[in-house]
Amino acid sequence: MNFISKEDFDENTSGHDYWKGRWSYISEVSKIARQLNPENCWEIGAGNCPVSKESFKTDMVAWGRVNMLLNFESKVPFLDRSFDLTIALQVWEHLEGSQSIAFSELRRVSKNTVLSFPFMWECPKDPIHHQINYDQISKWTNNQKPEFSKIIKCEDGQDRIIYIF
Repeated sequence: MNFISKEDFDENTSGHDYWKGRWSYISEVSKIARQLNPENCWEIGAGNCPVSKESFKTDMVAWGRVNMLLNFESKVPFLDRSFDLTIALQVWEHLEGSQSIAFSELRRVSKNTVLSFPFMWECPKDPIHHQINYDQISKWTNNQKPEFSKIIKCEDGQDRIIYIF
């Protein structure tokens, strides 16, 4: 599989303010994905900037390049271990109480999972992103310990944390 380069990122995100300051953590995930060397990949919520062009892309809304609309209110329509890698960047906080179910499903259908979260943002007027910390992430991931985690200092001044399961 081919994973995103800085040139791809710049091309995909040109003119979209949403993506400003995000290359730091996306590049780290691209590097991780290359090291894992999956034959297939499921990306959740990638919008118009997937980490891999060849990935199977789902989202809860029709935004960007989506193969299927999908929510996590029940079992996802994939067989056990159907994906070598699943990537969900800056998605978990938007799952509105379905995080634990979603995580169980990702672990069921994927051999490796990479998640990123906004980490310790001070934004009380934006409660979805406000003060997400280790305890909150642990609840969302069913208290499973990641194999790896890394805090990324991003160009936009906000930290993200990457977990690999």
